Amino acid sequence: MRLPYLRSRARILFLTNTRIGDVVLSTGLLGLLADTFPTARITVVAGHLACSLFEGAPCVERVVPLRKQRYNRHWLDLYLRLIRSWDLVIDLRGSALAWMVPTRHRRIMSSSDPGQSRVVELAHLLDANPPPPPRLWIQERDRQAAAHLVPPDTEFLAVAPGASSPEKRWPPDRFTAMINRLTESRAVGSALAVVLFGAADERSLVESVRGRLRERPGVAPPLAVLGEARLPTVAAILERARLYIGNDSGLMHLAAASGAPTVGLFGPTPPARYRPWGERTLFVQSDGCLGAPYQAPRPIADLTVEQVVAAVTRFASEIGLAPRVDSGCHEDVH
Repeated sequence: MRLPYLRSRARILFLTNTRIGDVVLSTGLLGLLADTFPTARITVVAGHLACSLFEGAPCVERVVPLRKQRYNRHWLDLYLRLIRSWDLVIDLRGSALAWMVPTRHRRIMSSSDPGQSRVVELAHLLDANPPPPPRLWIQERDRQAAAHLVPPDTEFLAVAPGASSPEKRWPPDRFTAMINRLTESRAVGSALAVVLFGAADERSLVESVRGRLRERPGVAPPLAVLGEARLPTVAAILERARLYIGNDSGLMHLAAASGAPTVGLFGPTPPARYRPWGERTLFVQSDGCLGAPYQAPRPIADLTVEQVVAAVTRFASEIGLAPRVDSGCHEDVH
């Protein structure tokens, strides 16, 4: 299903997802549209928490926030705001809205395969090969705001202990133990400061980790970036990270899209579908040694500190962040 021919100044409606991670994974598709139709006028519909990701995107003239309402009234509101003639509608949600608005061409996501990467699945919608990787459009104002939160000369390890649901969260005491192990003398992050990330409602979780981190002479005390509403500002911090470690979450996908070396910790969600996408990325699941293309769901609490430290140490060696240490286990580096 290839991209259709569109007239100059074509109007494109791009309906993406609500969750931040899914929105980040869809940005490559939007970038492909902007590259292919550089004079197009694109309207994006996205979850309200993710709308800031599109502010600097080329060809995007309007971003419409999707806020869910009772009895699905948000779809009626969207219909009334979007009823007009379109040249192309891209719907990644498989919603009825894409069939209700008049358009010359439609591309609608109708089914999903849990064993296939979401990025690859999205690429099939437009017959894109290779799959377009997620993109971020970080503006200068975001980098200036990021510099106020984390000084530009700080070399740091980024860690995000939160996630959208409890079953995806590795226990906070293990995050603390992992960080202390990775920042001890002659370890991967011995010279790195620690910056913890989280949403506003994850303050107690982040502080519980920060409060038990070991003090290190000559290294700045750990920082916390909490509740930052503008995701491009967070991305502007993450792109400077020497290494990022976190649960399967929107922040994990944001870190990978920023270009930071990214390690994702997985339990019940399938890494074959939602692993971080990029050249310097790794996912770790509870058995520590991976190889099969599809990993069955497992409780994330089964993942041990020793497995994560061994995986991260090996990964750091492979991407040139530390002397090579053979952990005796082969993780899946993409």
